Amino acid sequence: MGITLRIILLVVTLGSVGMQLRTAMRSTAGLSSATWLGMVASTIFWLGYGIGTSEMTMISINLPVLVMGLSLVGVLMRSGLTTVRRSAPYVVVPLLGWAVAYATGSVAVLGWGGTVLVVGRLLPQLVAAVRADDRSGISVGAWVGNGGNKIVWAAFGFSIADPFVAWPAVIASIVSFVIVALVLRGPSDPVQLGGPRLRSVKRQRVGFAASVEHPAASVAA
Repeated sequence: MGITLRIILLVVTLGSVGMQLRTAMRSTAGLSSATWLGMVASTIFWLGYGIGTSEMTMISINLPVLVMGLSLVGVLMRSGLTTVRRSAPYVVVPLLGWAVAYATGSVAVLGWGGTVLVVGRLLPQLVAAVRADDRSGISVGAWVGNGGNKIVWAAFGFSIADPFVAWPAVIASIVSFVIVALVLRGPSDPVQLGGPRLRSVKRQRVGFAASVEHPAASVAA
């Protein structure tokens, strides 16, 4: 793979994670801790996969991403969105994957683990973005960067004929841009999504209906 594509991968990957870390330090509203814990787990899997396949691009990118991901988890802990106990499995399980992969001599174990998490980790954030009234903690720049990042990773995967890298990146890019669209759309529609705002709207409608049916009582009040 050309040096230009390697540099693009490095800049876009670190940039997208860095923007979300910076936003989270100001606000964690709308963030899914599961998504970012999943990112840490996914990064550990891909780091092992890079080591197992001797792919220096994956190693050199995933090492700093892991550091930034752990920093973001620290922010989530301080915000009360996760705990050490809840976070620990996201580190332990990938390390067990490393042990299994190297015991069996099959890096496919790490490839499958990374594949599942690349896509699966985005789903909690997608659900959280759909349900949240306040999405100020979700960095649009980070998710635009993540979508672009995954497009470049897909190109990388196809260039080295590695389906473990290519196809999950294609799917993840689509999900990332859906999250961007949700944030740019603005506040959730309470009629469609339910939750506290919907209950508030229903209470207002019930109060209005009661005042219409009993205007005298309303005036007396």
